[in-house]
Parts: sequence; structure tokens; C-alpha cells
Amino acid sequence: MRLWARVAAWRLRDGWARLPIGVRFLWLLLGVMLGLMTPLLGLGYLLLQRSLETQQQLVQRQRLEAVVSALERELAALLRQVQDYTVWDDAHTAISRRDAQWIRRNITEWLPQQFHYDFAVVVDAQGAVVEHAGGEWAWLQQTAPFQRAMRGVSSAGLYRRGETIYLLAAAPFFD
Repeated sequence: MRLWARVAAWRLRDGWARLPIGVRFLWLLLGVMLGLMTPLLGLGYLLLQRSLETQQQLVQRQRLEAVVSALERELAALLRQVQDYTVWDDAHTAISRRDAQWIRRNITEWLPQQFHYDFAVVVDAQGAVVEHAGGEWAWLQQTAPFQRAMRGVSSAGLYRRGETIYLLAAAPFFD
């Protein structure tokens, strides 16, 4: 094995010595350039990877801000829609008289059809149900918007029930 190594080394030296000086210079220059460029390329790759990660985090942050903004606009619009009914004189009169037919026709049936609400509930000042539309809604009484509305303050928010997230808005009726 030692002899084989000596023969290989001798052939390399002999082959190298037979190369013209310009070709030897080219091979040396190529070796030096590759030796110096390899760490530089590695560093460039790491910097590019870090830049891409930073860009991806920035894009995710912007998307999150856009989603939060869209939810805030949607909640504000929902609250405005609900508040539109709370200052309506006819609605206040119908609730005062407990006119269930008018409330059903103009509020609890019309709102879900018009705005695609899952629930529409009208309660009196004591929390007794006047009219409602939608499925099982008793859990709504435990939510913060409902509780605030019972204290006379309009509000809207997100509420999670099981795997579903609801946009809720509640407002008291004013005379």
C-alpha cells in the first residue's frame, strides 16, 4: 500500500511538472478562489435564509394585523346594525307592549334573514325572553355583551362555544 501511495504521488508530481506554467497558474488560481469563495457562499446562504425568515415573520404579522382589523370592522358593523334597532321608536313601543308578532316579524325573523345571523334574541329589562330566533340560545345570557346590555351598555365581541367562534353584539333598547 505504501508503494501504491508513492507511485500515485510521483505521477501527480510528474503530471504537474509536465503542465505548462499557464495551466498550472490557472489551476492554482482556481483552487485559491474556490477555497476563499466557499465560506463566502456559505455566509451568503445563511444571510439569505435569515432574511427570508424575517420577511416571512413580517408577512405573518401583517396578515395578523389585517385579520384583527377586519374583525374589528366586522364587530363595529354588527354593533351598528344592532343599535339601529334599539333606537327605533316602533321597536321600543312594540317591546313595551310586548307585541310579539311585531317583534317576530320586524326583528327576530327579519334580522337573521337579512344579515344571516345565527341568533336574534329580544329580552325585557328583567331578562325574560320576549322573542327569539335561532337554535339553542340560553348560553348567550352568560356572555359579556349580553351582560353589559342588561346594564345598559352596548357592546360587541367574540365568543367561542365548542368549535364555533361567534361574533356577538348586544344593545339595550332606548326610549
